[in-house]
Amino acid sequence: MPHHTPLIATLVAGLVLAFVLEALAHRVRASPIVGYLLAGVLVGPYTPGFVADPAMAAELAEILHDLLSVRAIAIPGALVQMAVATLLGMALAWALAGNSAPIWSSGWRCRSPAPWFCCAPCRSDGSSTPSRDASPSVG
Repeated sequence: MPHHTPLIATLVAGLVLAFVLEALAHRVRASPIVGYLLAGVLVGPYTPGFVADPAMAAELAEILHDLLSVRAIAIPGALVQMAVATLLGMALAWALAGNSAPIWSSGWRCRSPAPWFCCAPCRSDGSSTPSRDASPSVG
């Protein structure tokens, strides 16, 4: 599997410097843009030290521009995908647990320090029937 270190180095250097310099700008009560601009100057070709690949940076800017142009489709699509994945995960958890009620309902009691082992619905008399007893038997 090939690793593209110039791309990774450009991303990491840019993001880390932007974060650090933005935090410093915030500390001196300056605009975050000042930190971002300084980060761009520091990784640019006209300063000593690390120099980001200008061609790679231009490609990343083009990718960002392309992503921003499809944001009207991408953001709602991502939200729908997350909602569907969450609902499927919940359905799978309920199917594997063998229970039809959600675990956050008020009718569930658990006496175990590890609640995922013994969550069970309460009976009408208020006592629960856990699948595993949390207290060890003595004797």
